Amino acid sequence: MSNSLVSLALPVLGRVSVPRVIEFPYTGFSAYTLNVLLSLVALGIFALISPFVILALYRKHKSVYKNLPGPKPQTWIAGNLLELVFQKSLIVFDKWVNEYGSTHRWMGIMGVTRLTTVDPGAINFILQNVKLFEKPRGQLLALKRFIGDGLVNNEGAAHRRQRRALNPAFSPAHIRDLGPIFHRHGEAFKTRMDAIFDGTVTDEAVMQQENLKYKDEKNGLGLDMLMLSERSSGDTVGSAMFGYEFDFMNNPDHPVIPALRHASYKAISDVDRGLAELWETIPWMDKIHTPGWRTGNIAKVTTQKYGKEVIEKKLQQQAEINDYEGKDVLSLLAHSIGQDPNLREDLRLTSGEALDQFSTAFLAGTGTTGSALAWAFHYLAKNPKVQDKLREELNSVGTDEPDSDTLHSLVYLENFTHELMRIEAPVPLVAREPLQDIVLPLSRPIDGTDGTKLDSILVSKGTMILIPVQSVNRDKRIWGEDALEFNPDRYDRNGLPNEKIVSSYGNILSFIGGLRNCIGFRFSMAEFKHTLFCVLRHYSFEELPSRPEIAAHLPIAVTRPHVVGMKGEESYKMPILVRRLEN
Repeated sequence: MSNSLVSLALPVLGRVSVPRVIEFPYTGFSAYTLNVLLSLVALGIFALISPFVILALYRKHKSVYKNLPGPKPQTWIAGNLLELVFQKSLIVFDKWVNEYGSTHRWMGIMGVTRLTTVDPGAINFILQNVKLFEKPRGQLLALKRFIGDGLVNNEGAAHRRQRRALNPAFSPAHIRDLGPIFHRHGEAFKTRMDAIFDGTVTDEAVMQQENLKYKDEKNGLGLDMLMLSERSSGDTVGSAMFGYEFDFMNNPDHPVIPALRHASYKAISDVDRGLAELWETIPWMDKIHTPGWRTGNIAKVTTQKYGKEVIEKKLQQQAEINDYEGKDVLSLLAHSIGQDPNLREDLRLTSGEALDQFSTAFLAGTGTTGSALAWAFHYLAKNPKVQDKLREELNSVGTDEPDSDTLHSLVYLENFTHELMRIEAPVPLVAREPLQDIVLPLSRPIDGTDGTKLDSILVSKGTMILIPVQSVNRDKRIWGEDALEFNPDRYDRNGLPNEKIVSSYGNILSFIGGLRNCIGFRFSMAEFKHTLFCVLRHYSFEELPSRPEIAAHLPIAVTRPHVVGMKGEESYKMPILVRRLEN
């Protein structure tokens, strides 16, 4: 293929074109300030949005949900939004489930009703009927700043076409073939830790904060395992999906690193969360852009710069040798926008869609598995007996380079992985809204406010339904009375789980279920296990003497470990006391 054809297939990325927007400078607000701000915004534009206000009032008084239990709105304008916005730990959902039942209502902005459910019957109905439900508009707009119109962020026919084009890259057979790449990056993780302990490199993953800094005579060192895990995951995605060697592990100043780091904290501020609610209610409000919008867009443009480069090279290679048989993500993306006359129309993508798939795969793949690995080291540190048992099993493998099938056959490694994904779901919320009025069946009947038992509810078209994944995964009615505890041995018990969930993996919702499940869950599982195999046999993990409290926060769509008491971007860490083992 000539360079001119490549240019036609993939236009050069230039300056990002942003529509005329309302600039909204933001540095951080208290709950009170945000409430006042929302009030002023609402009053200032009341004349323009009065039709929506009238509609909201009508909904409030004629609501089909008036018989559903739920919390009282804190204010009419903000509803229950303030409580949700500032509870990034998601504990508010557990609180509401305990107080109001498995399925309940709450209020968004200006009296608009939202629903939350942890009911297995309702969840299964939603996930199995993909043509009846879509992601809410506000969520799609919020994600678009990071990933454009990629697979995660598309609905209907566009989603089906994109998924069909990418499916071969995530088949069980292809993921099995990627085992050597997963292992190579697991070894690179271990090698970087060796260099840190040998003192041959200076790495910002070495903790420097006063209460987190640690070094002792017994080869112990305080490390931020989130930073190292995310670097490793980014390298793995680059190699395994796109054949591109970023080498984040040994090149932490790579420009993609700060772009992703800033985006993961700053791209959705508390104000952005409030505005997302307005986007749901008032269509033109998405023209209000905050600094969070620009931060997310910078991350997308930065990653797509590399996406354009690698896709152009692959287009040239495919044309020169007339070979379109590659099953990796890069080959499939290049093929989908290339010049193969035999390619089916339902597998073709535009050049813009191809770049958006690059952003989607890179940002989603790096954030989820990187966070999961960091949580794995955390739970190993808190559970030394679990750590010893897992290390013993890994050491029993008769090779230093096992394939993925060998690792998947290790019973305790599988139990540990299953429990980690259950207790700390990387993506803790699923939101859907029906495309038409539907009757939602309940397997756990609830008490209506009038005292009647409800085994189904009528849900109006466009009503947002939130499924708090973390609450479902930790439900005692599914996993037993110790469901809040980390216990890999639970999977050896008979009779669990007590209730069935539509799921891609082990009756948990961490990768969702049904036709809209996470396309990359097999990739993530294999990468996770190879990395643990390479690192855990050579290093042990303990809690720091200062015992910092770690909580899961939701700065964007993926949870990240957060050091309680620290503020701002620097709070997102996983500080752990690491020791090198004597071989």
